[in-house]
This record gives sequence, structure tokens and C-alpha cells, in this order.
Amino acid sequence: MEEKIRLGVGKRAIERKTGKNSPFIHSAATARTYMQQAQEYGSWLADRGLNRCTMEEAREMAAEYIKSFESASTQHTTRSALAKVFDCRGEEICRLGKRDPADSPGAGGSLPIYGVA
Repeated sequence: MEEKIRLGVGKRAIERKTGKNSPFIHSAATARTYMQQAQEYGSWLADRGLNRCTMEEAREMAAEYIKSFESASTQHTTRSALAKVFDCRGEEICRLGKRDPADSPGAGGSLPIYGVA
């Protein structure tokens, strides 16, 4: 994941130039968070007997891992981090349901997770 860190490089400039989301991480805080998420996911896989698995096998388990979190914020952060690890969009790992507008933004709560076919 370290090769995706581009501190000091403008995210919006890359997105304007390519017309796509930036494949890089532009913030030191985000880089730290995403690396921590990736390490925790590796530990979660190891706890399930997948100490050595292919990236494809690890990616197949990602939706289940994301679903294990109750907090909608944690689900989104984890999905974003793993999308960088797997070099894909978060929606390719799993779709997160929409929050009920009646819920307050800080109320937490999990979102429905939909696997990607």
C-alpha cells in the first residue's frame, strides 16, 4: 500500500486530469488509518486460518469482514481502506446500504451490506 501514498500531490488535480477517482492516498492521517485497517484485516484472516491466501481469496472475504462492524462509519472506512489494498472501488467489494434519514448523523448503527455478484 505504501506505493499508493502521495503526500503533497493534489487529489483533485489528479481526478481532473484523469476523470477518475485518484488511486492514491493523499493524507498522512488517511495513510495511517488505511494501513492499520489492512493490518487488522490480515489478523482477522489469520484468525480464520487464512494465514497464507491469495489476494483474490482475501478479497472474497472482505464483505464478511466489513459486515462484522456495527458502526456505519467503520464500515465505510474499512471498505475504503480495503479497496486501496485490492486496487478496486469499494462498491466492487460490497455495496453499503443507505442510512435512514431519520437517524441522526452521529447515531452510528450498521448499514445493510450487499455482496457484489
